[in-house]
Amino acid sequence: MEISMTWQAVATLIAIVVGAGVGLIYDGIRLSRAIVGIRYTDRLSRRFSTVHFPLIGILPQKEAPQRKRREFFISLYVAMGDVLFFLLASVATVVYLYHANDGIVRWYLLSGLFLGFLLYYVTVGKITVNLFEVITLAFRVLLAYVAYFTVRPLTFVLRMLSRGLARLWHAAYGRYQIFVMKKYTKKIEKTLDKFPSIM
Repeated sequence: MEISMTWQAVATLIAIVVGAGVGLIYDGIRLSRAIVGIRYTDRLSRRFSTVHFPLIGILPQKEAPQRKRREFFISLYVAMGDVLFFLLASVATVVYLYHANDGIVRWYLLSGLFLGFLLYYVTVGKITVNLFEVITLAFRVLLAYVAYFTVRPLTFVLRMLSRGLARLWHAAYGRYQIFVMKKYTKKIEKTLDKFPSIM
């Protein structure tokens, strides 16, 4: 079976695009790592640590939990991300090879996939790594505003409800104490009334 040079060139170009798509998947995994707290660069975090945002003020700095626990969580998260990436990259490669060449592996298709990933990683990947910190900061600001407009009103309502319930409880408990005191004073009065007759 003869394969034309045109088809090989087109298949290689498509392989380069698929490889760049795999690079985009890898950037998505790296972005999720950055949101969790894995830093690729720390240039912007120092600048934005003192910015005063309207309504929410200065963003609280993340206090690192116990070091061993944090390192374990980061290692586990990175490992899970790597496994997910390799699974997705394998699926993308197998699906492309199946559709492009009926599942037959050709060296120019594999090199096109690798070249596409490498080109994406060296060009767009470098830019997105620098943008990750801005994206994570925007995500943290968004979460702070969501918390400000949802959690604060809820805590205010719950505080008012707890104060109202506390007042009701104190009033009901006070009346109960008065009722018990009257009951016992009546018993004491009855025993005192009987006391002179005993004497």
